[in-house]
Amino acid sequence: MSHHLSPLSLLLDRLEGVRAIGHNRWVARCPAHDDSHPSLAITEKANGSVLLHCFAGCEVGDLVGALSLDLSDLFPARQSGVHGVKPVKRRFSAEQVLQAVALELIEVTLIVGAIARRGSVTRTERERLLQSVSRFMAAEGSTHD
Repeated sequence: MSHHLSPLSLLLDRLEGVRAIGHNRWVARCPAHDDSHPSLAITEKANGSVLLHCFAGCEVGDLVGALSLDLSDLFPARQSGVHGVKPVKRRFSAEQVLQAVALELIEVTLIVGAIARRGSVTRTERERLLQSVSRFMAAEGSTHD
């Protein structure tokens, strides 16, 4: 999707119940499920990338899809030699894999923090942690030729 807004502005403009909770951190109602109170955590990284975590367990792909966005909209546009034209992506670069792994690590950290505060793990959290491990392993394999 082509846009001139930052990933954060593009996202926050489409969410409901947005509230700042700290430096570069917000909460909002999750667009991917019937959310009566804010369960979506939003963090803007120093590089302009946006991290999302739904404490109800919604997938990031479902979150952006509910907002008519793409996963790529969570990252700043890459500069290229031709104005306004992105290079064709033939496979994931090491930088893209590291960004995806960083997103997974943030999500794991948020889940582990919730578990530590409660003293127990939910089935959804357990499944999401196992999914993160699987994605870490897939990311490691995607950097090889």
